[in-house]
Amino acid sequence: RLPAAVLMAIHAASRPLAPHEPLPRDPMVMKRKLAAEAGPAECKVILGWAFDFRRMTVALPKNKFLTWTEGLEHMLASGRTSAKNLESTIGRLTHMSMVIPNVHHFLSRLRDLLWRAKRRHWIPLSPACADDIRLMKVFL
Repeated sequence: RLPAAVLMAIHAASRPLAPHEPLPRDPMVMKRKLAAEAGPAECKVILGWAFDFRRMTVALPKNKFLTWTEGLEHMLASGRTSAKNLESTIGRLTHMSMVIPNVHHFLSRLRDLLWRAKRRHWIPLSPACADDIRLMKVFL
């Protein structure tokens, strides 16, 4: 009954509301994808996060963790960054705020640095921004 419940919920959420819908809709259920991803499991990757339902933990998948950590370490080692790199880093850390909501507080100095970096090719990291980046590494 469990697989049928998922199909029924998707159908109920996407079915036409009126008998003569002006816009035809394709069915939302992709049965091959549903069979591959929607079965019951202890560990799932959902929206880029690895959920372990047995241990009740949420973590970045290993490949993302390594990429994000290397980017932060490179920024700290060089002591400077570009606007493009900073924008990417802020986007990644904002993604982290889905799991740790208070991260937004620590991004304000990085956003201010991004605003100043838009006018230059490279911008040095202030000690406060470097401390914020070190803290983000701890959160990762």
